[in-house]
Amino acid sequence: MNTHLRLRKRVPTNRLAAASSYGTGASGKYSNIACGHAWVVLTICVPVPWNDRGLAVPVLQRLYQSPKRCAKVDYRKKTELAREMVEVLASWLPKE
Repeated sequence: MNTHLRLRKRVPTNRLAAASSYGTGASGKYSNIACGHAWVVLTICVPVPWNDRGLAVPVLQRLYQSPKRCAKVDYRKKTELAREMVEVLASWLPKE
């Protein structure tokens, strides 16, 4: 039996386009910090018969970029990105 093990090499954050580091903000000795992309996703909750919580179907998504990684005029907060996506979704709905 011939088995192969492939390890993915970690790419430094400074080599990924629009990558940043994000933390949980937890106080104490340990906190969760991750490096990579942060997406803001607008989902619609669809009720399904096999689950009381429903199913979240992604409709729109935007890539969040930290202020360090983008120009000052292009920077938008996550809440601003979410508001823009809600406005786009509202424009798809019938007026009456």
